[in-house]
Amino acid sequence: MNRDEFRKAFEKVLYSKLESLPEGKALLWPNLDAAFYNFTGERLQDYAEDIPSIVEELEKKRFVRFETLPNRMIRIFKGINFDEWKVLIVSNNQTKYNIGVIISGHKVQIGDKNIMEINISCEDFIKSLNRLIENPKDGKTIIDKLTEYAKSGVGLIEVVNKFIELSSSIFLL
Repeated sequence: MNRDEFRKAFEKVLYSKLESLPEGKALLWPNLDAAFYNFTGERLQDYAEDIPSIVEELEKKRFVRFETLPNRMIRIFKGINFDEWKVLIVSNNQTKYNIGVIISGHKVQIGDKNIMEINISCEDFIKSLNRLIENPKDGKTIIDKLTEYAKSGVGLIEVVNKFIELSSSIFLL
């Protein structure tokens, strides 16, 4: 990939990994490298000459903060202006919106303040999954995307959120 493609890919993967972290937690360089490899099939070390300028620009804008430990391990934190980076990312997104979904027991939270009670049993959820399989084209596409997403090292709740996002056009219950 050329330099512009690398810059976009690097920033996209870095943003994605930092966005999924709880506040105050750091992203370790090996985890970023593994995620970059999972998404692109390429290693960050192959672009070592391009990385310093990208890092410098992101730190100058205070979107991120890089820290090198005495053992030379690099940790990456969300910067004080990370929220501004999020606005830029979302505004450049074709869909022009970002919805966060939190599932806890029988409640679903979408966004910061909207909470909806749901009554879904495990059996109903499994039936919904089976409906995806019954429609092989849509079901296989969603399952393939979830499989690839899971390979990036995300947790179960992120995979469930991605399932909800991908299958939002299919009536689940």
